[in-house]
Amino acid sequence: IANFVPASSRLFSAFITLTANILFGRILNLKIPRGPLVVTWLVTFDCNAFCGFCGTHTLKKKFPETISLSRALEIADEIADAGTWVVGFTGGEVFMSPLLFPLIERLKQRGLVVYIVTNGLNLKNHAAKLVELKVDFIQVSLDYSQASKHDYNRKVRGLFKSALEGIEEIKKIRKSNIPVIKSNTVIMKDNLDSIDEILDYLETVVDKAHAQPISFEYESSPHHRGINRMKNYIFEADKH
Repeated sequence: IANFVPASSRLFSAFITLTANILFGRILNLKIPRGPLVVTWLVTFDCNAFCGFCGTHTLKKKFPETISLSRALEIADEIADAGTWVVGFTGGEVFMSPLLFPLIERLKQRGLVVYIVTNGLNLKNHAAKLVELKVDFIQVSLDYSQASKHDYNRKVRGLFKSALEGIEEIKKIRKSNIPVIKSNTVIMKDNLDSIDEILDYLETVVDKAHAQPISFEYESSPHHRGINRMKNYIFEADKH
């Protein structure tokens, strides 16, 4: 693995990007001359979980093709050249993409902050590689404090246990608390009343516990589902 450039070396570039985005985009209402400060890269629609609120498997059938590694690396360089500071990889399940680790390595060589979002099923198997590549943040999806409920919600037996084992492996081998481990809890009808209990538990497991409501997002997003499909998950604000 080639030497990595520390993300701090790009702080000035990040400041210029942020300033340009505000000046041209917000104040002057002109075309922004630099790229975004943060990029989210949906690296695959493949997934080994079957969450009812996520449409990634439908999108995989609709968009089965993927880009080549050489083109993906070109895009990574374009992102770095544009002045971007942070790139986050999501899916689908990121570990199912053969592009993931080559892209992480290229971006870390260019000095970017890199994070991944994972369901944690195969986190333990990849823990050493993530630490070796100096990934900055790992976000693990955990919706409950009880294994049975989490596994049922995401339709994978043993998922909760595997995610916790992966988190513990990262904590055991990382240095200087890098990668930072963050949990993300999707707030749904079934876990809303116990969300405080869930987050209190997760704060004993990860570095940072976070929660977010279900969102519909753009049409080709994995989280874009019709209202009829989502009615079992969303809750009415006036009842809580």
